[in-house]
Amino acid sequence: MNLFWQTRQLTALREDHLTYFLAAALEKDAAFRAAYERVVLINAPIGTAAKPAQIASVACQVAFPGADSRADMVLTLADSRRVLCEHKLDAPEGIVKIIGTDPKRQLEKYLRLPVDAVAYFRPMTCELSSVVQNHAKYLRPNDLTHFLWDMLYEPLQAGTTPLSCWLADGFKKLGFTPRVASIGQLWPDGDPKVKGNQTNFAKFWGRTRMFASTNWRITTGRRCQLARHPLDSKFPAVRAIDQIMLDLPAQGGTLLRLRVNVSPDKQEEVLRLVLSSAEKAGYGLEAQAGNSSAGLCVDADISLTTLLGEAQSVQDMEDRLYLYVHPILTAIESYMKDGK
Repeated sequence: MNLFWQTRQLTALREDHLTYFLAAALEKDAAFRAAYERVVLINAPIGTAAKPAQIASVACQVAFPGADSRADMVLTLADSRRVLCEHKLDAPEGIVKIIGTDPKRQLEKYLRLPVDAVAYFRPMTCELSSVVQNHAKYLRPNDLTHFLWDMLYEPLQAGTTPLSCWLADGFKKLGFTPRVASIGQLWPDGDPKVKGNQTNFAKFWGRTRMFASTNWRITTGRRCQLARHPLDSKFPAVRAIDQIMLDLPAQGGTLLRLRVNVSPDKQEEVLRLVLSSAEKAGYGLEAQAGNSSAGLCVDADISLTTLLGEAQSVQDMEDRLYLYVHPILTAIESYMKDGK
């Protein structure tokens, strides 16, 4: 039983949910706490390699009177200094209003609060203003603009309590893991080495492409995409599903995304179908209804580490991709043939 993963499905407040579990693990698991300190608190102005900072207590949703601010998490260190941690999943950095000034971005406002440092966590790298990056109180890795969630995957694995184990497993499912070494980096698109890795990954679609081409028209989008479109001769009366896209790199190359573009009246039905077919196959994925450039869609995401991390060969990777995609596509195809 993984209480982090099970309870995550019960709330729409995913960032708060992650924050509270992370705070509990930091308080209850000394091994994880020490590993977290080595990753997050090693840089100035909080600590040095000779005398790293130590966390004394953790608080969530901390209000700052008179500042109209509420921080996701605040770490109080052994010497009473405080580190504010801002946690983001899909949401962009917020823009806030400070009385008597022009609107400012969230991190700029946090850097004005009575704390000693501010750290920012996201799934993927993003650009931040020079005001933030060069601020004396802004805490970040040496070579990045902010912390990435996958930097906490190994510290969580060092943990010894169920809380850390639940979070480590959840991070694996969410794709908050180091890149699969045998595949290489799959993002950003413009990098020449990444383009080569994406082109190589496209070769793993061979078995899936052969299966899908029977009743569908297959096209290739970007180097890692495989799209299939319903053939009118096979599904003449059904327009509920317009396209199915298998896409990399979602979330900076850590997730495989299966996207079904669907009519509005069938979105929730297709979502249930995708979830149930994946559950029968034994995969832990995230699926949600949403919007794409083509209209309404259903997205199913699975971590590449979960799916391919233990593959021993190119053939093994090709088979694992096929065995993941096959039951979902088969269920959708059956649904469409029934004329629903």
